[in-house]
Amino acid sequence: MSDRVSLLTLPMQDVGDPDSQAIGDPILDVLGSFIQTSVNADLAAGWRVVCPRQEKVIETVQTHNPDKSAFTDEDLPCLFLYRLSWPKLTPFSQDWKAQVSQIAALWVPDLEEFEKDAIRDPFKHAIASSIHRNIERGRNPAWRVDGDDDPKAEDYGSFLIKHLNVTKSEARDVKPMPLQIIKAEKPYPYDALMVTIEVTSLVVAQRDDYPEFSGVEGSLGPNGLGFQSFEFRPVLTAVTPNSGPTAGGTPITVSGHQFFEDELLGPLSLTIDDVPCTSVVWVDEQTITATTPAGSAGAKEVKVTLPNGTSASLASAFTFA
Repeated sequence: MSDRVSLLTLPMQDVGDPDSQAIGDPILDVLGSFIQTSVNADLAAGWRVVCPRQEKVIETVQTHNPDKSAFTDEDLPCLFLYRLSWPKLTPFSQDWKAQVSQIAALWVPDLEEFEKDAIRDPFKHAIASSIHRNIERGRNPAWRVDGDDDPKAEDYGSFLIKHLNVTKSEARDVKPMPLQIIKAEKPYPYDALMVTIEVTSLVVAQRDDYPEFSGVEGSLGPNGLGFQSFEFRPVLTAVTPNSGPTAGGTPITVSGHQFFEDELLGPLSLTIDDVPCTSVVWVDEQTITATTPAGSAGAKEVKVTLPNGTSASLASAFTFA
């Protein structure tokens, strides 16, 4: 874990060494690094205007509940990350389960700069929006993990779920969190900001071959529960209508699963016999609409390619007549 941006060097467990010991919570470590780097990059310019003496919206990250330890003004602004509940297992089948965890992201501002609500409240909204946007997008150009082999990581940043080793991350509720800080031996009440983040991993009873998925293997230890997280690849199931004239121009609807577009990576693409379709529109995760190109007579392969480079095809899915 020591190669993560903004993380302390901690002796993380070596899966191949039964005597090794893990320190810390890898999901909280990576999530804290991602949020700190992304929010600081998004809001740095505005933050310097409001707080000239501070360069960072998030100065430090602590992976525990603030009630568990003391902290000083030098630690602020601080992001506290801690689990709101132990992971819950939801069965999908005999072998598959989803492990769902809820994590609190609590932002505590500097008291000296945030004594006025007129300054504090707009930045709380901006920070909540930045966390939501980056978790939803799953990457930020400022957050790049050393050794990431994704060819687009240099320009667009590393994928969060890949390094979290989970299948899904989602920002949920935003709410003020009343705190009471002792300052000059006097209680000082004010509101911090809490964002609830939900992460989901797939858990399997045993390691097997799953050709439909790709992912990263992990372990909780030699006597713990093994798990494996996956990235679902797109699946193409049908094209409607499935035939049209060789001149092209036929409106079609492509059905399947795991279709998406990305704000940074761009749109998906659709081809018939390797010829691009026109007027391609991503409707939702299961639907794409497009117009067929011209083609030669016969049954042709239809292929969808997602912004991250993964693709799915369906042989003889459209016939030019």
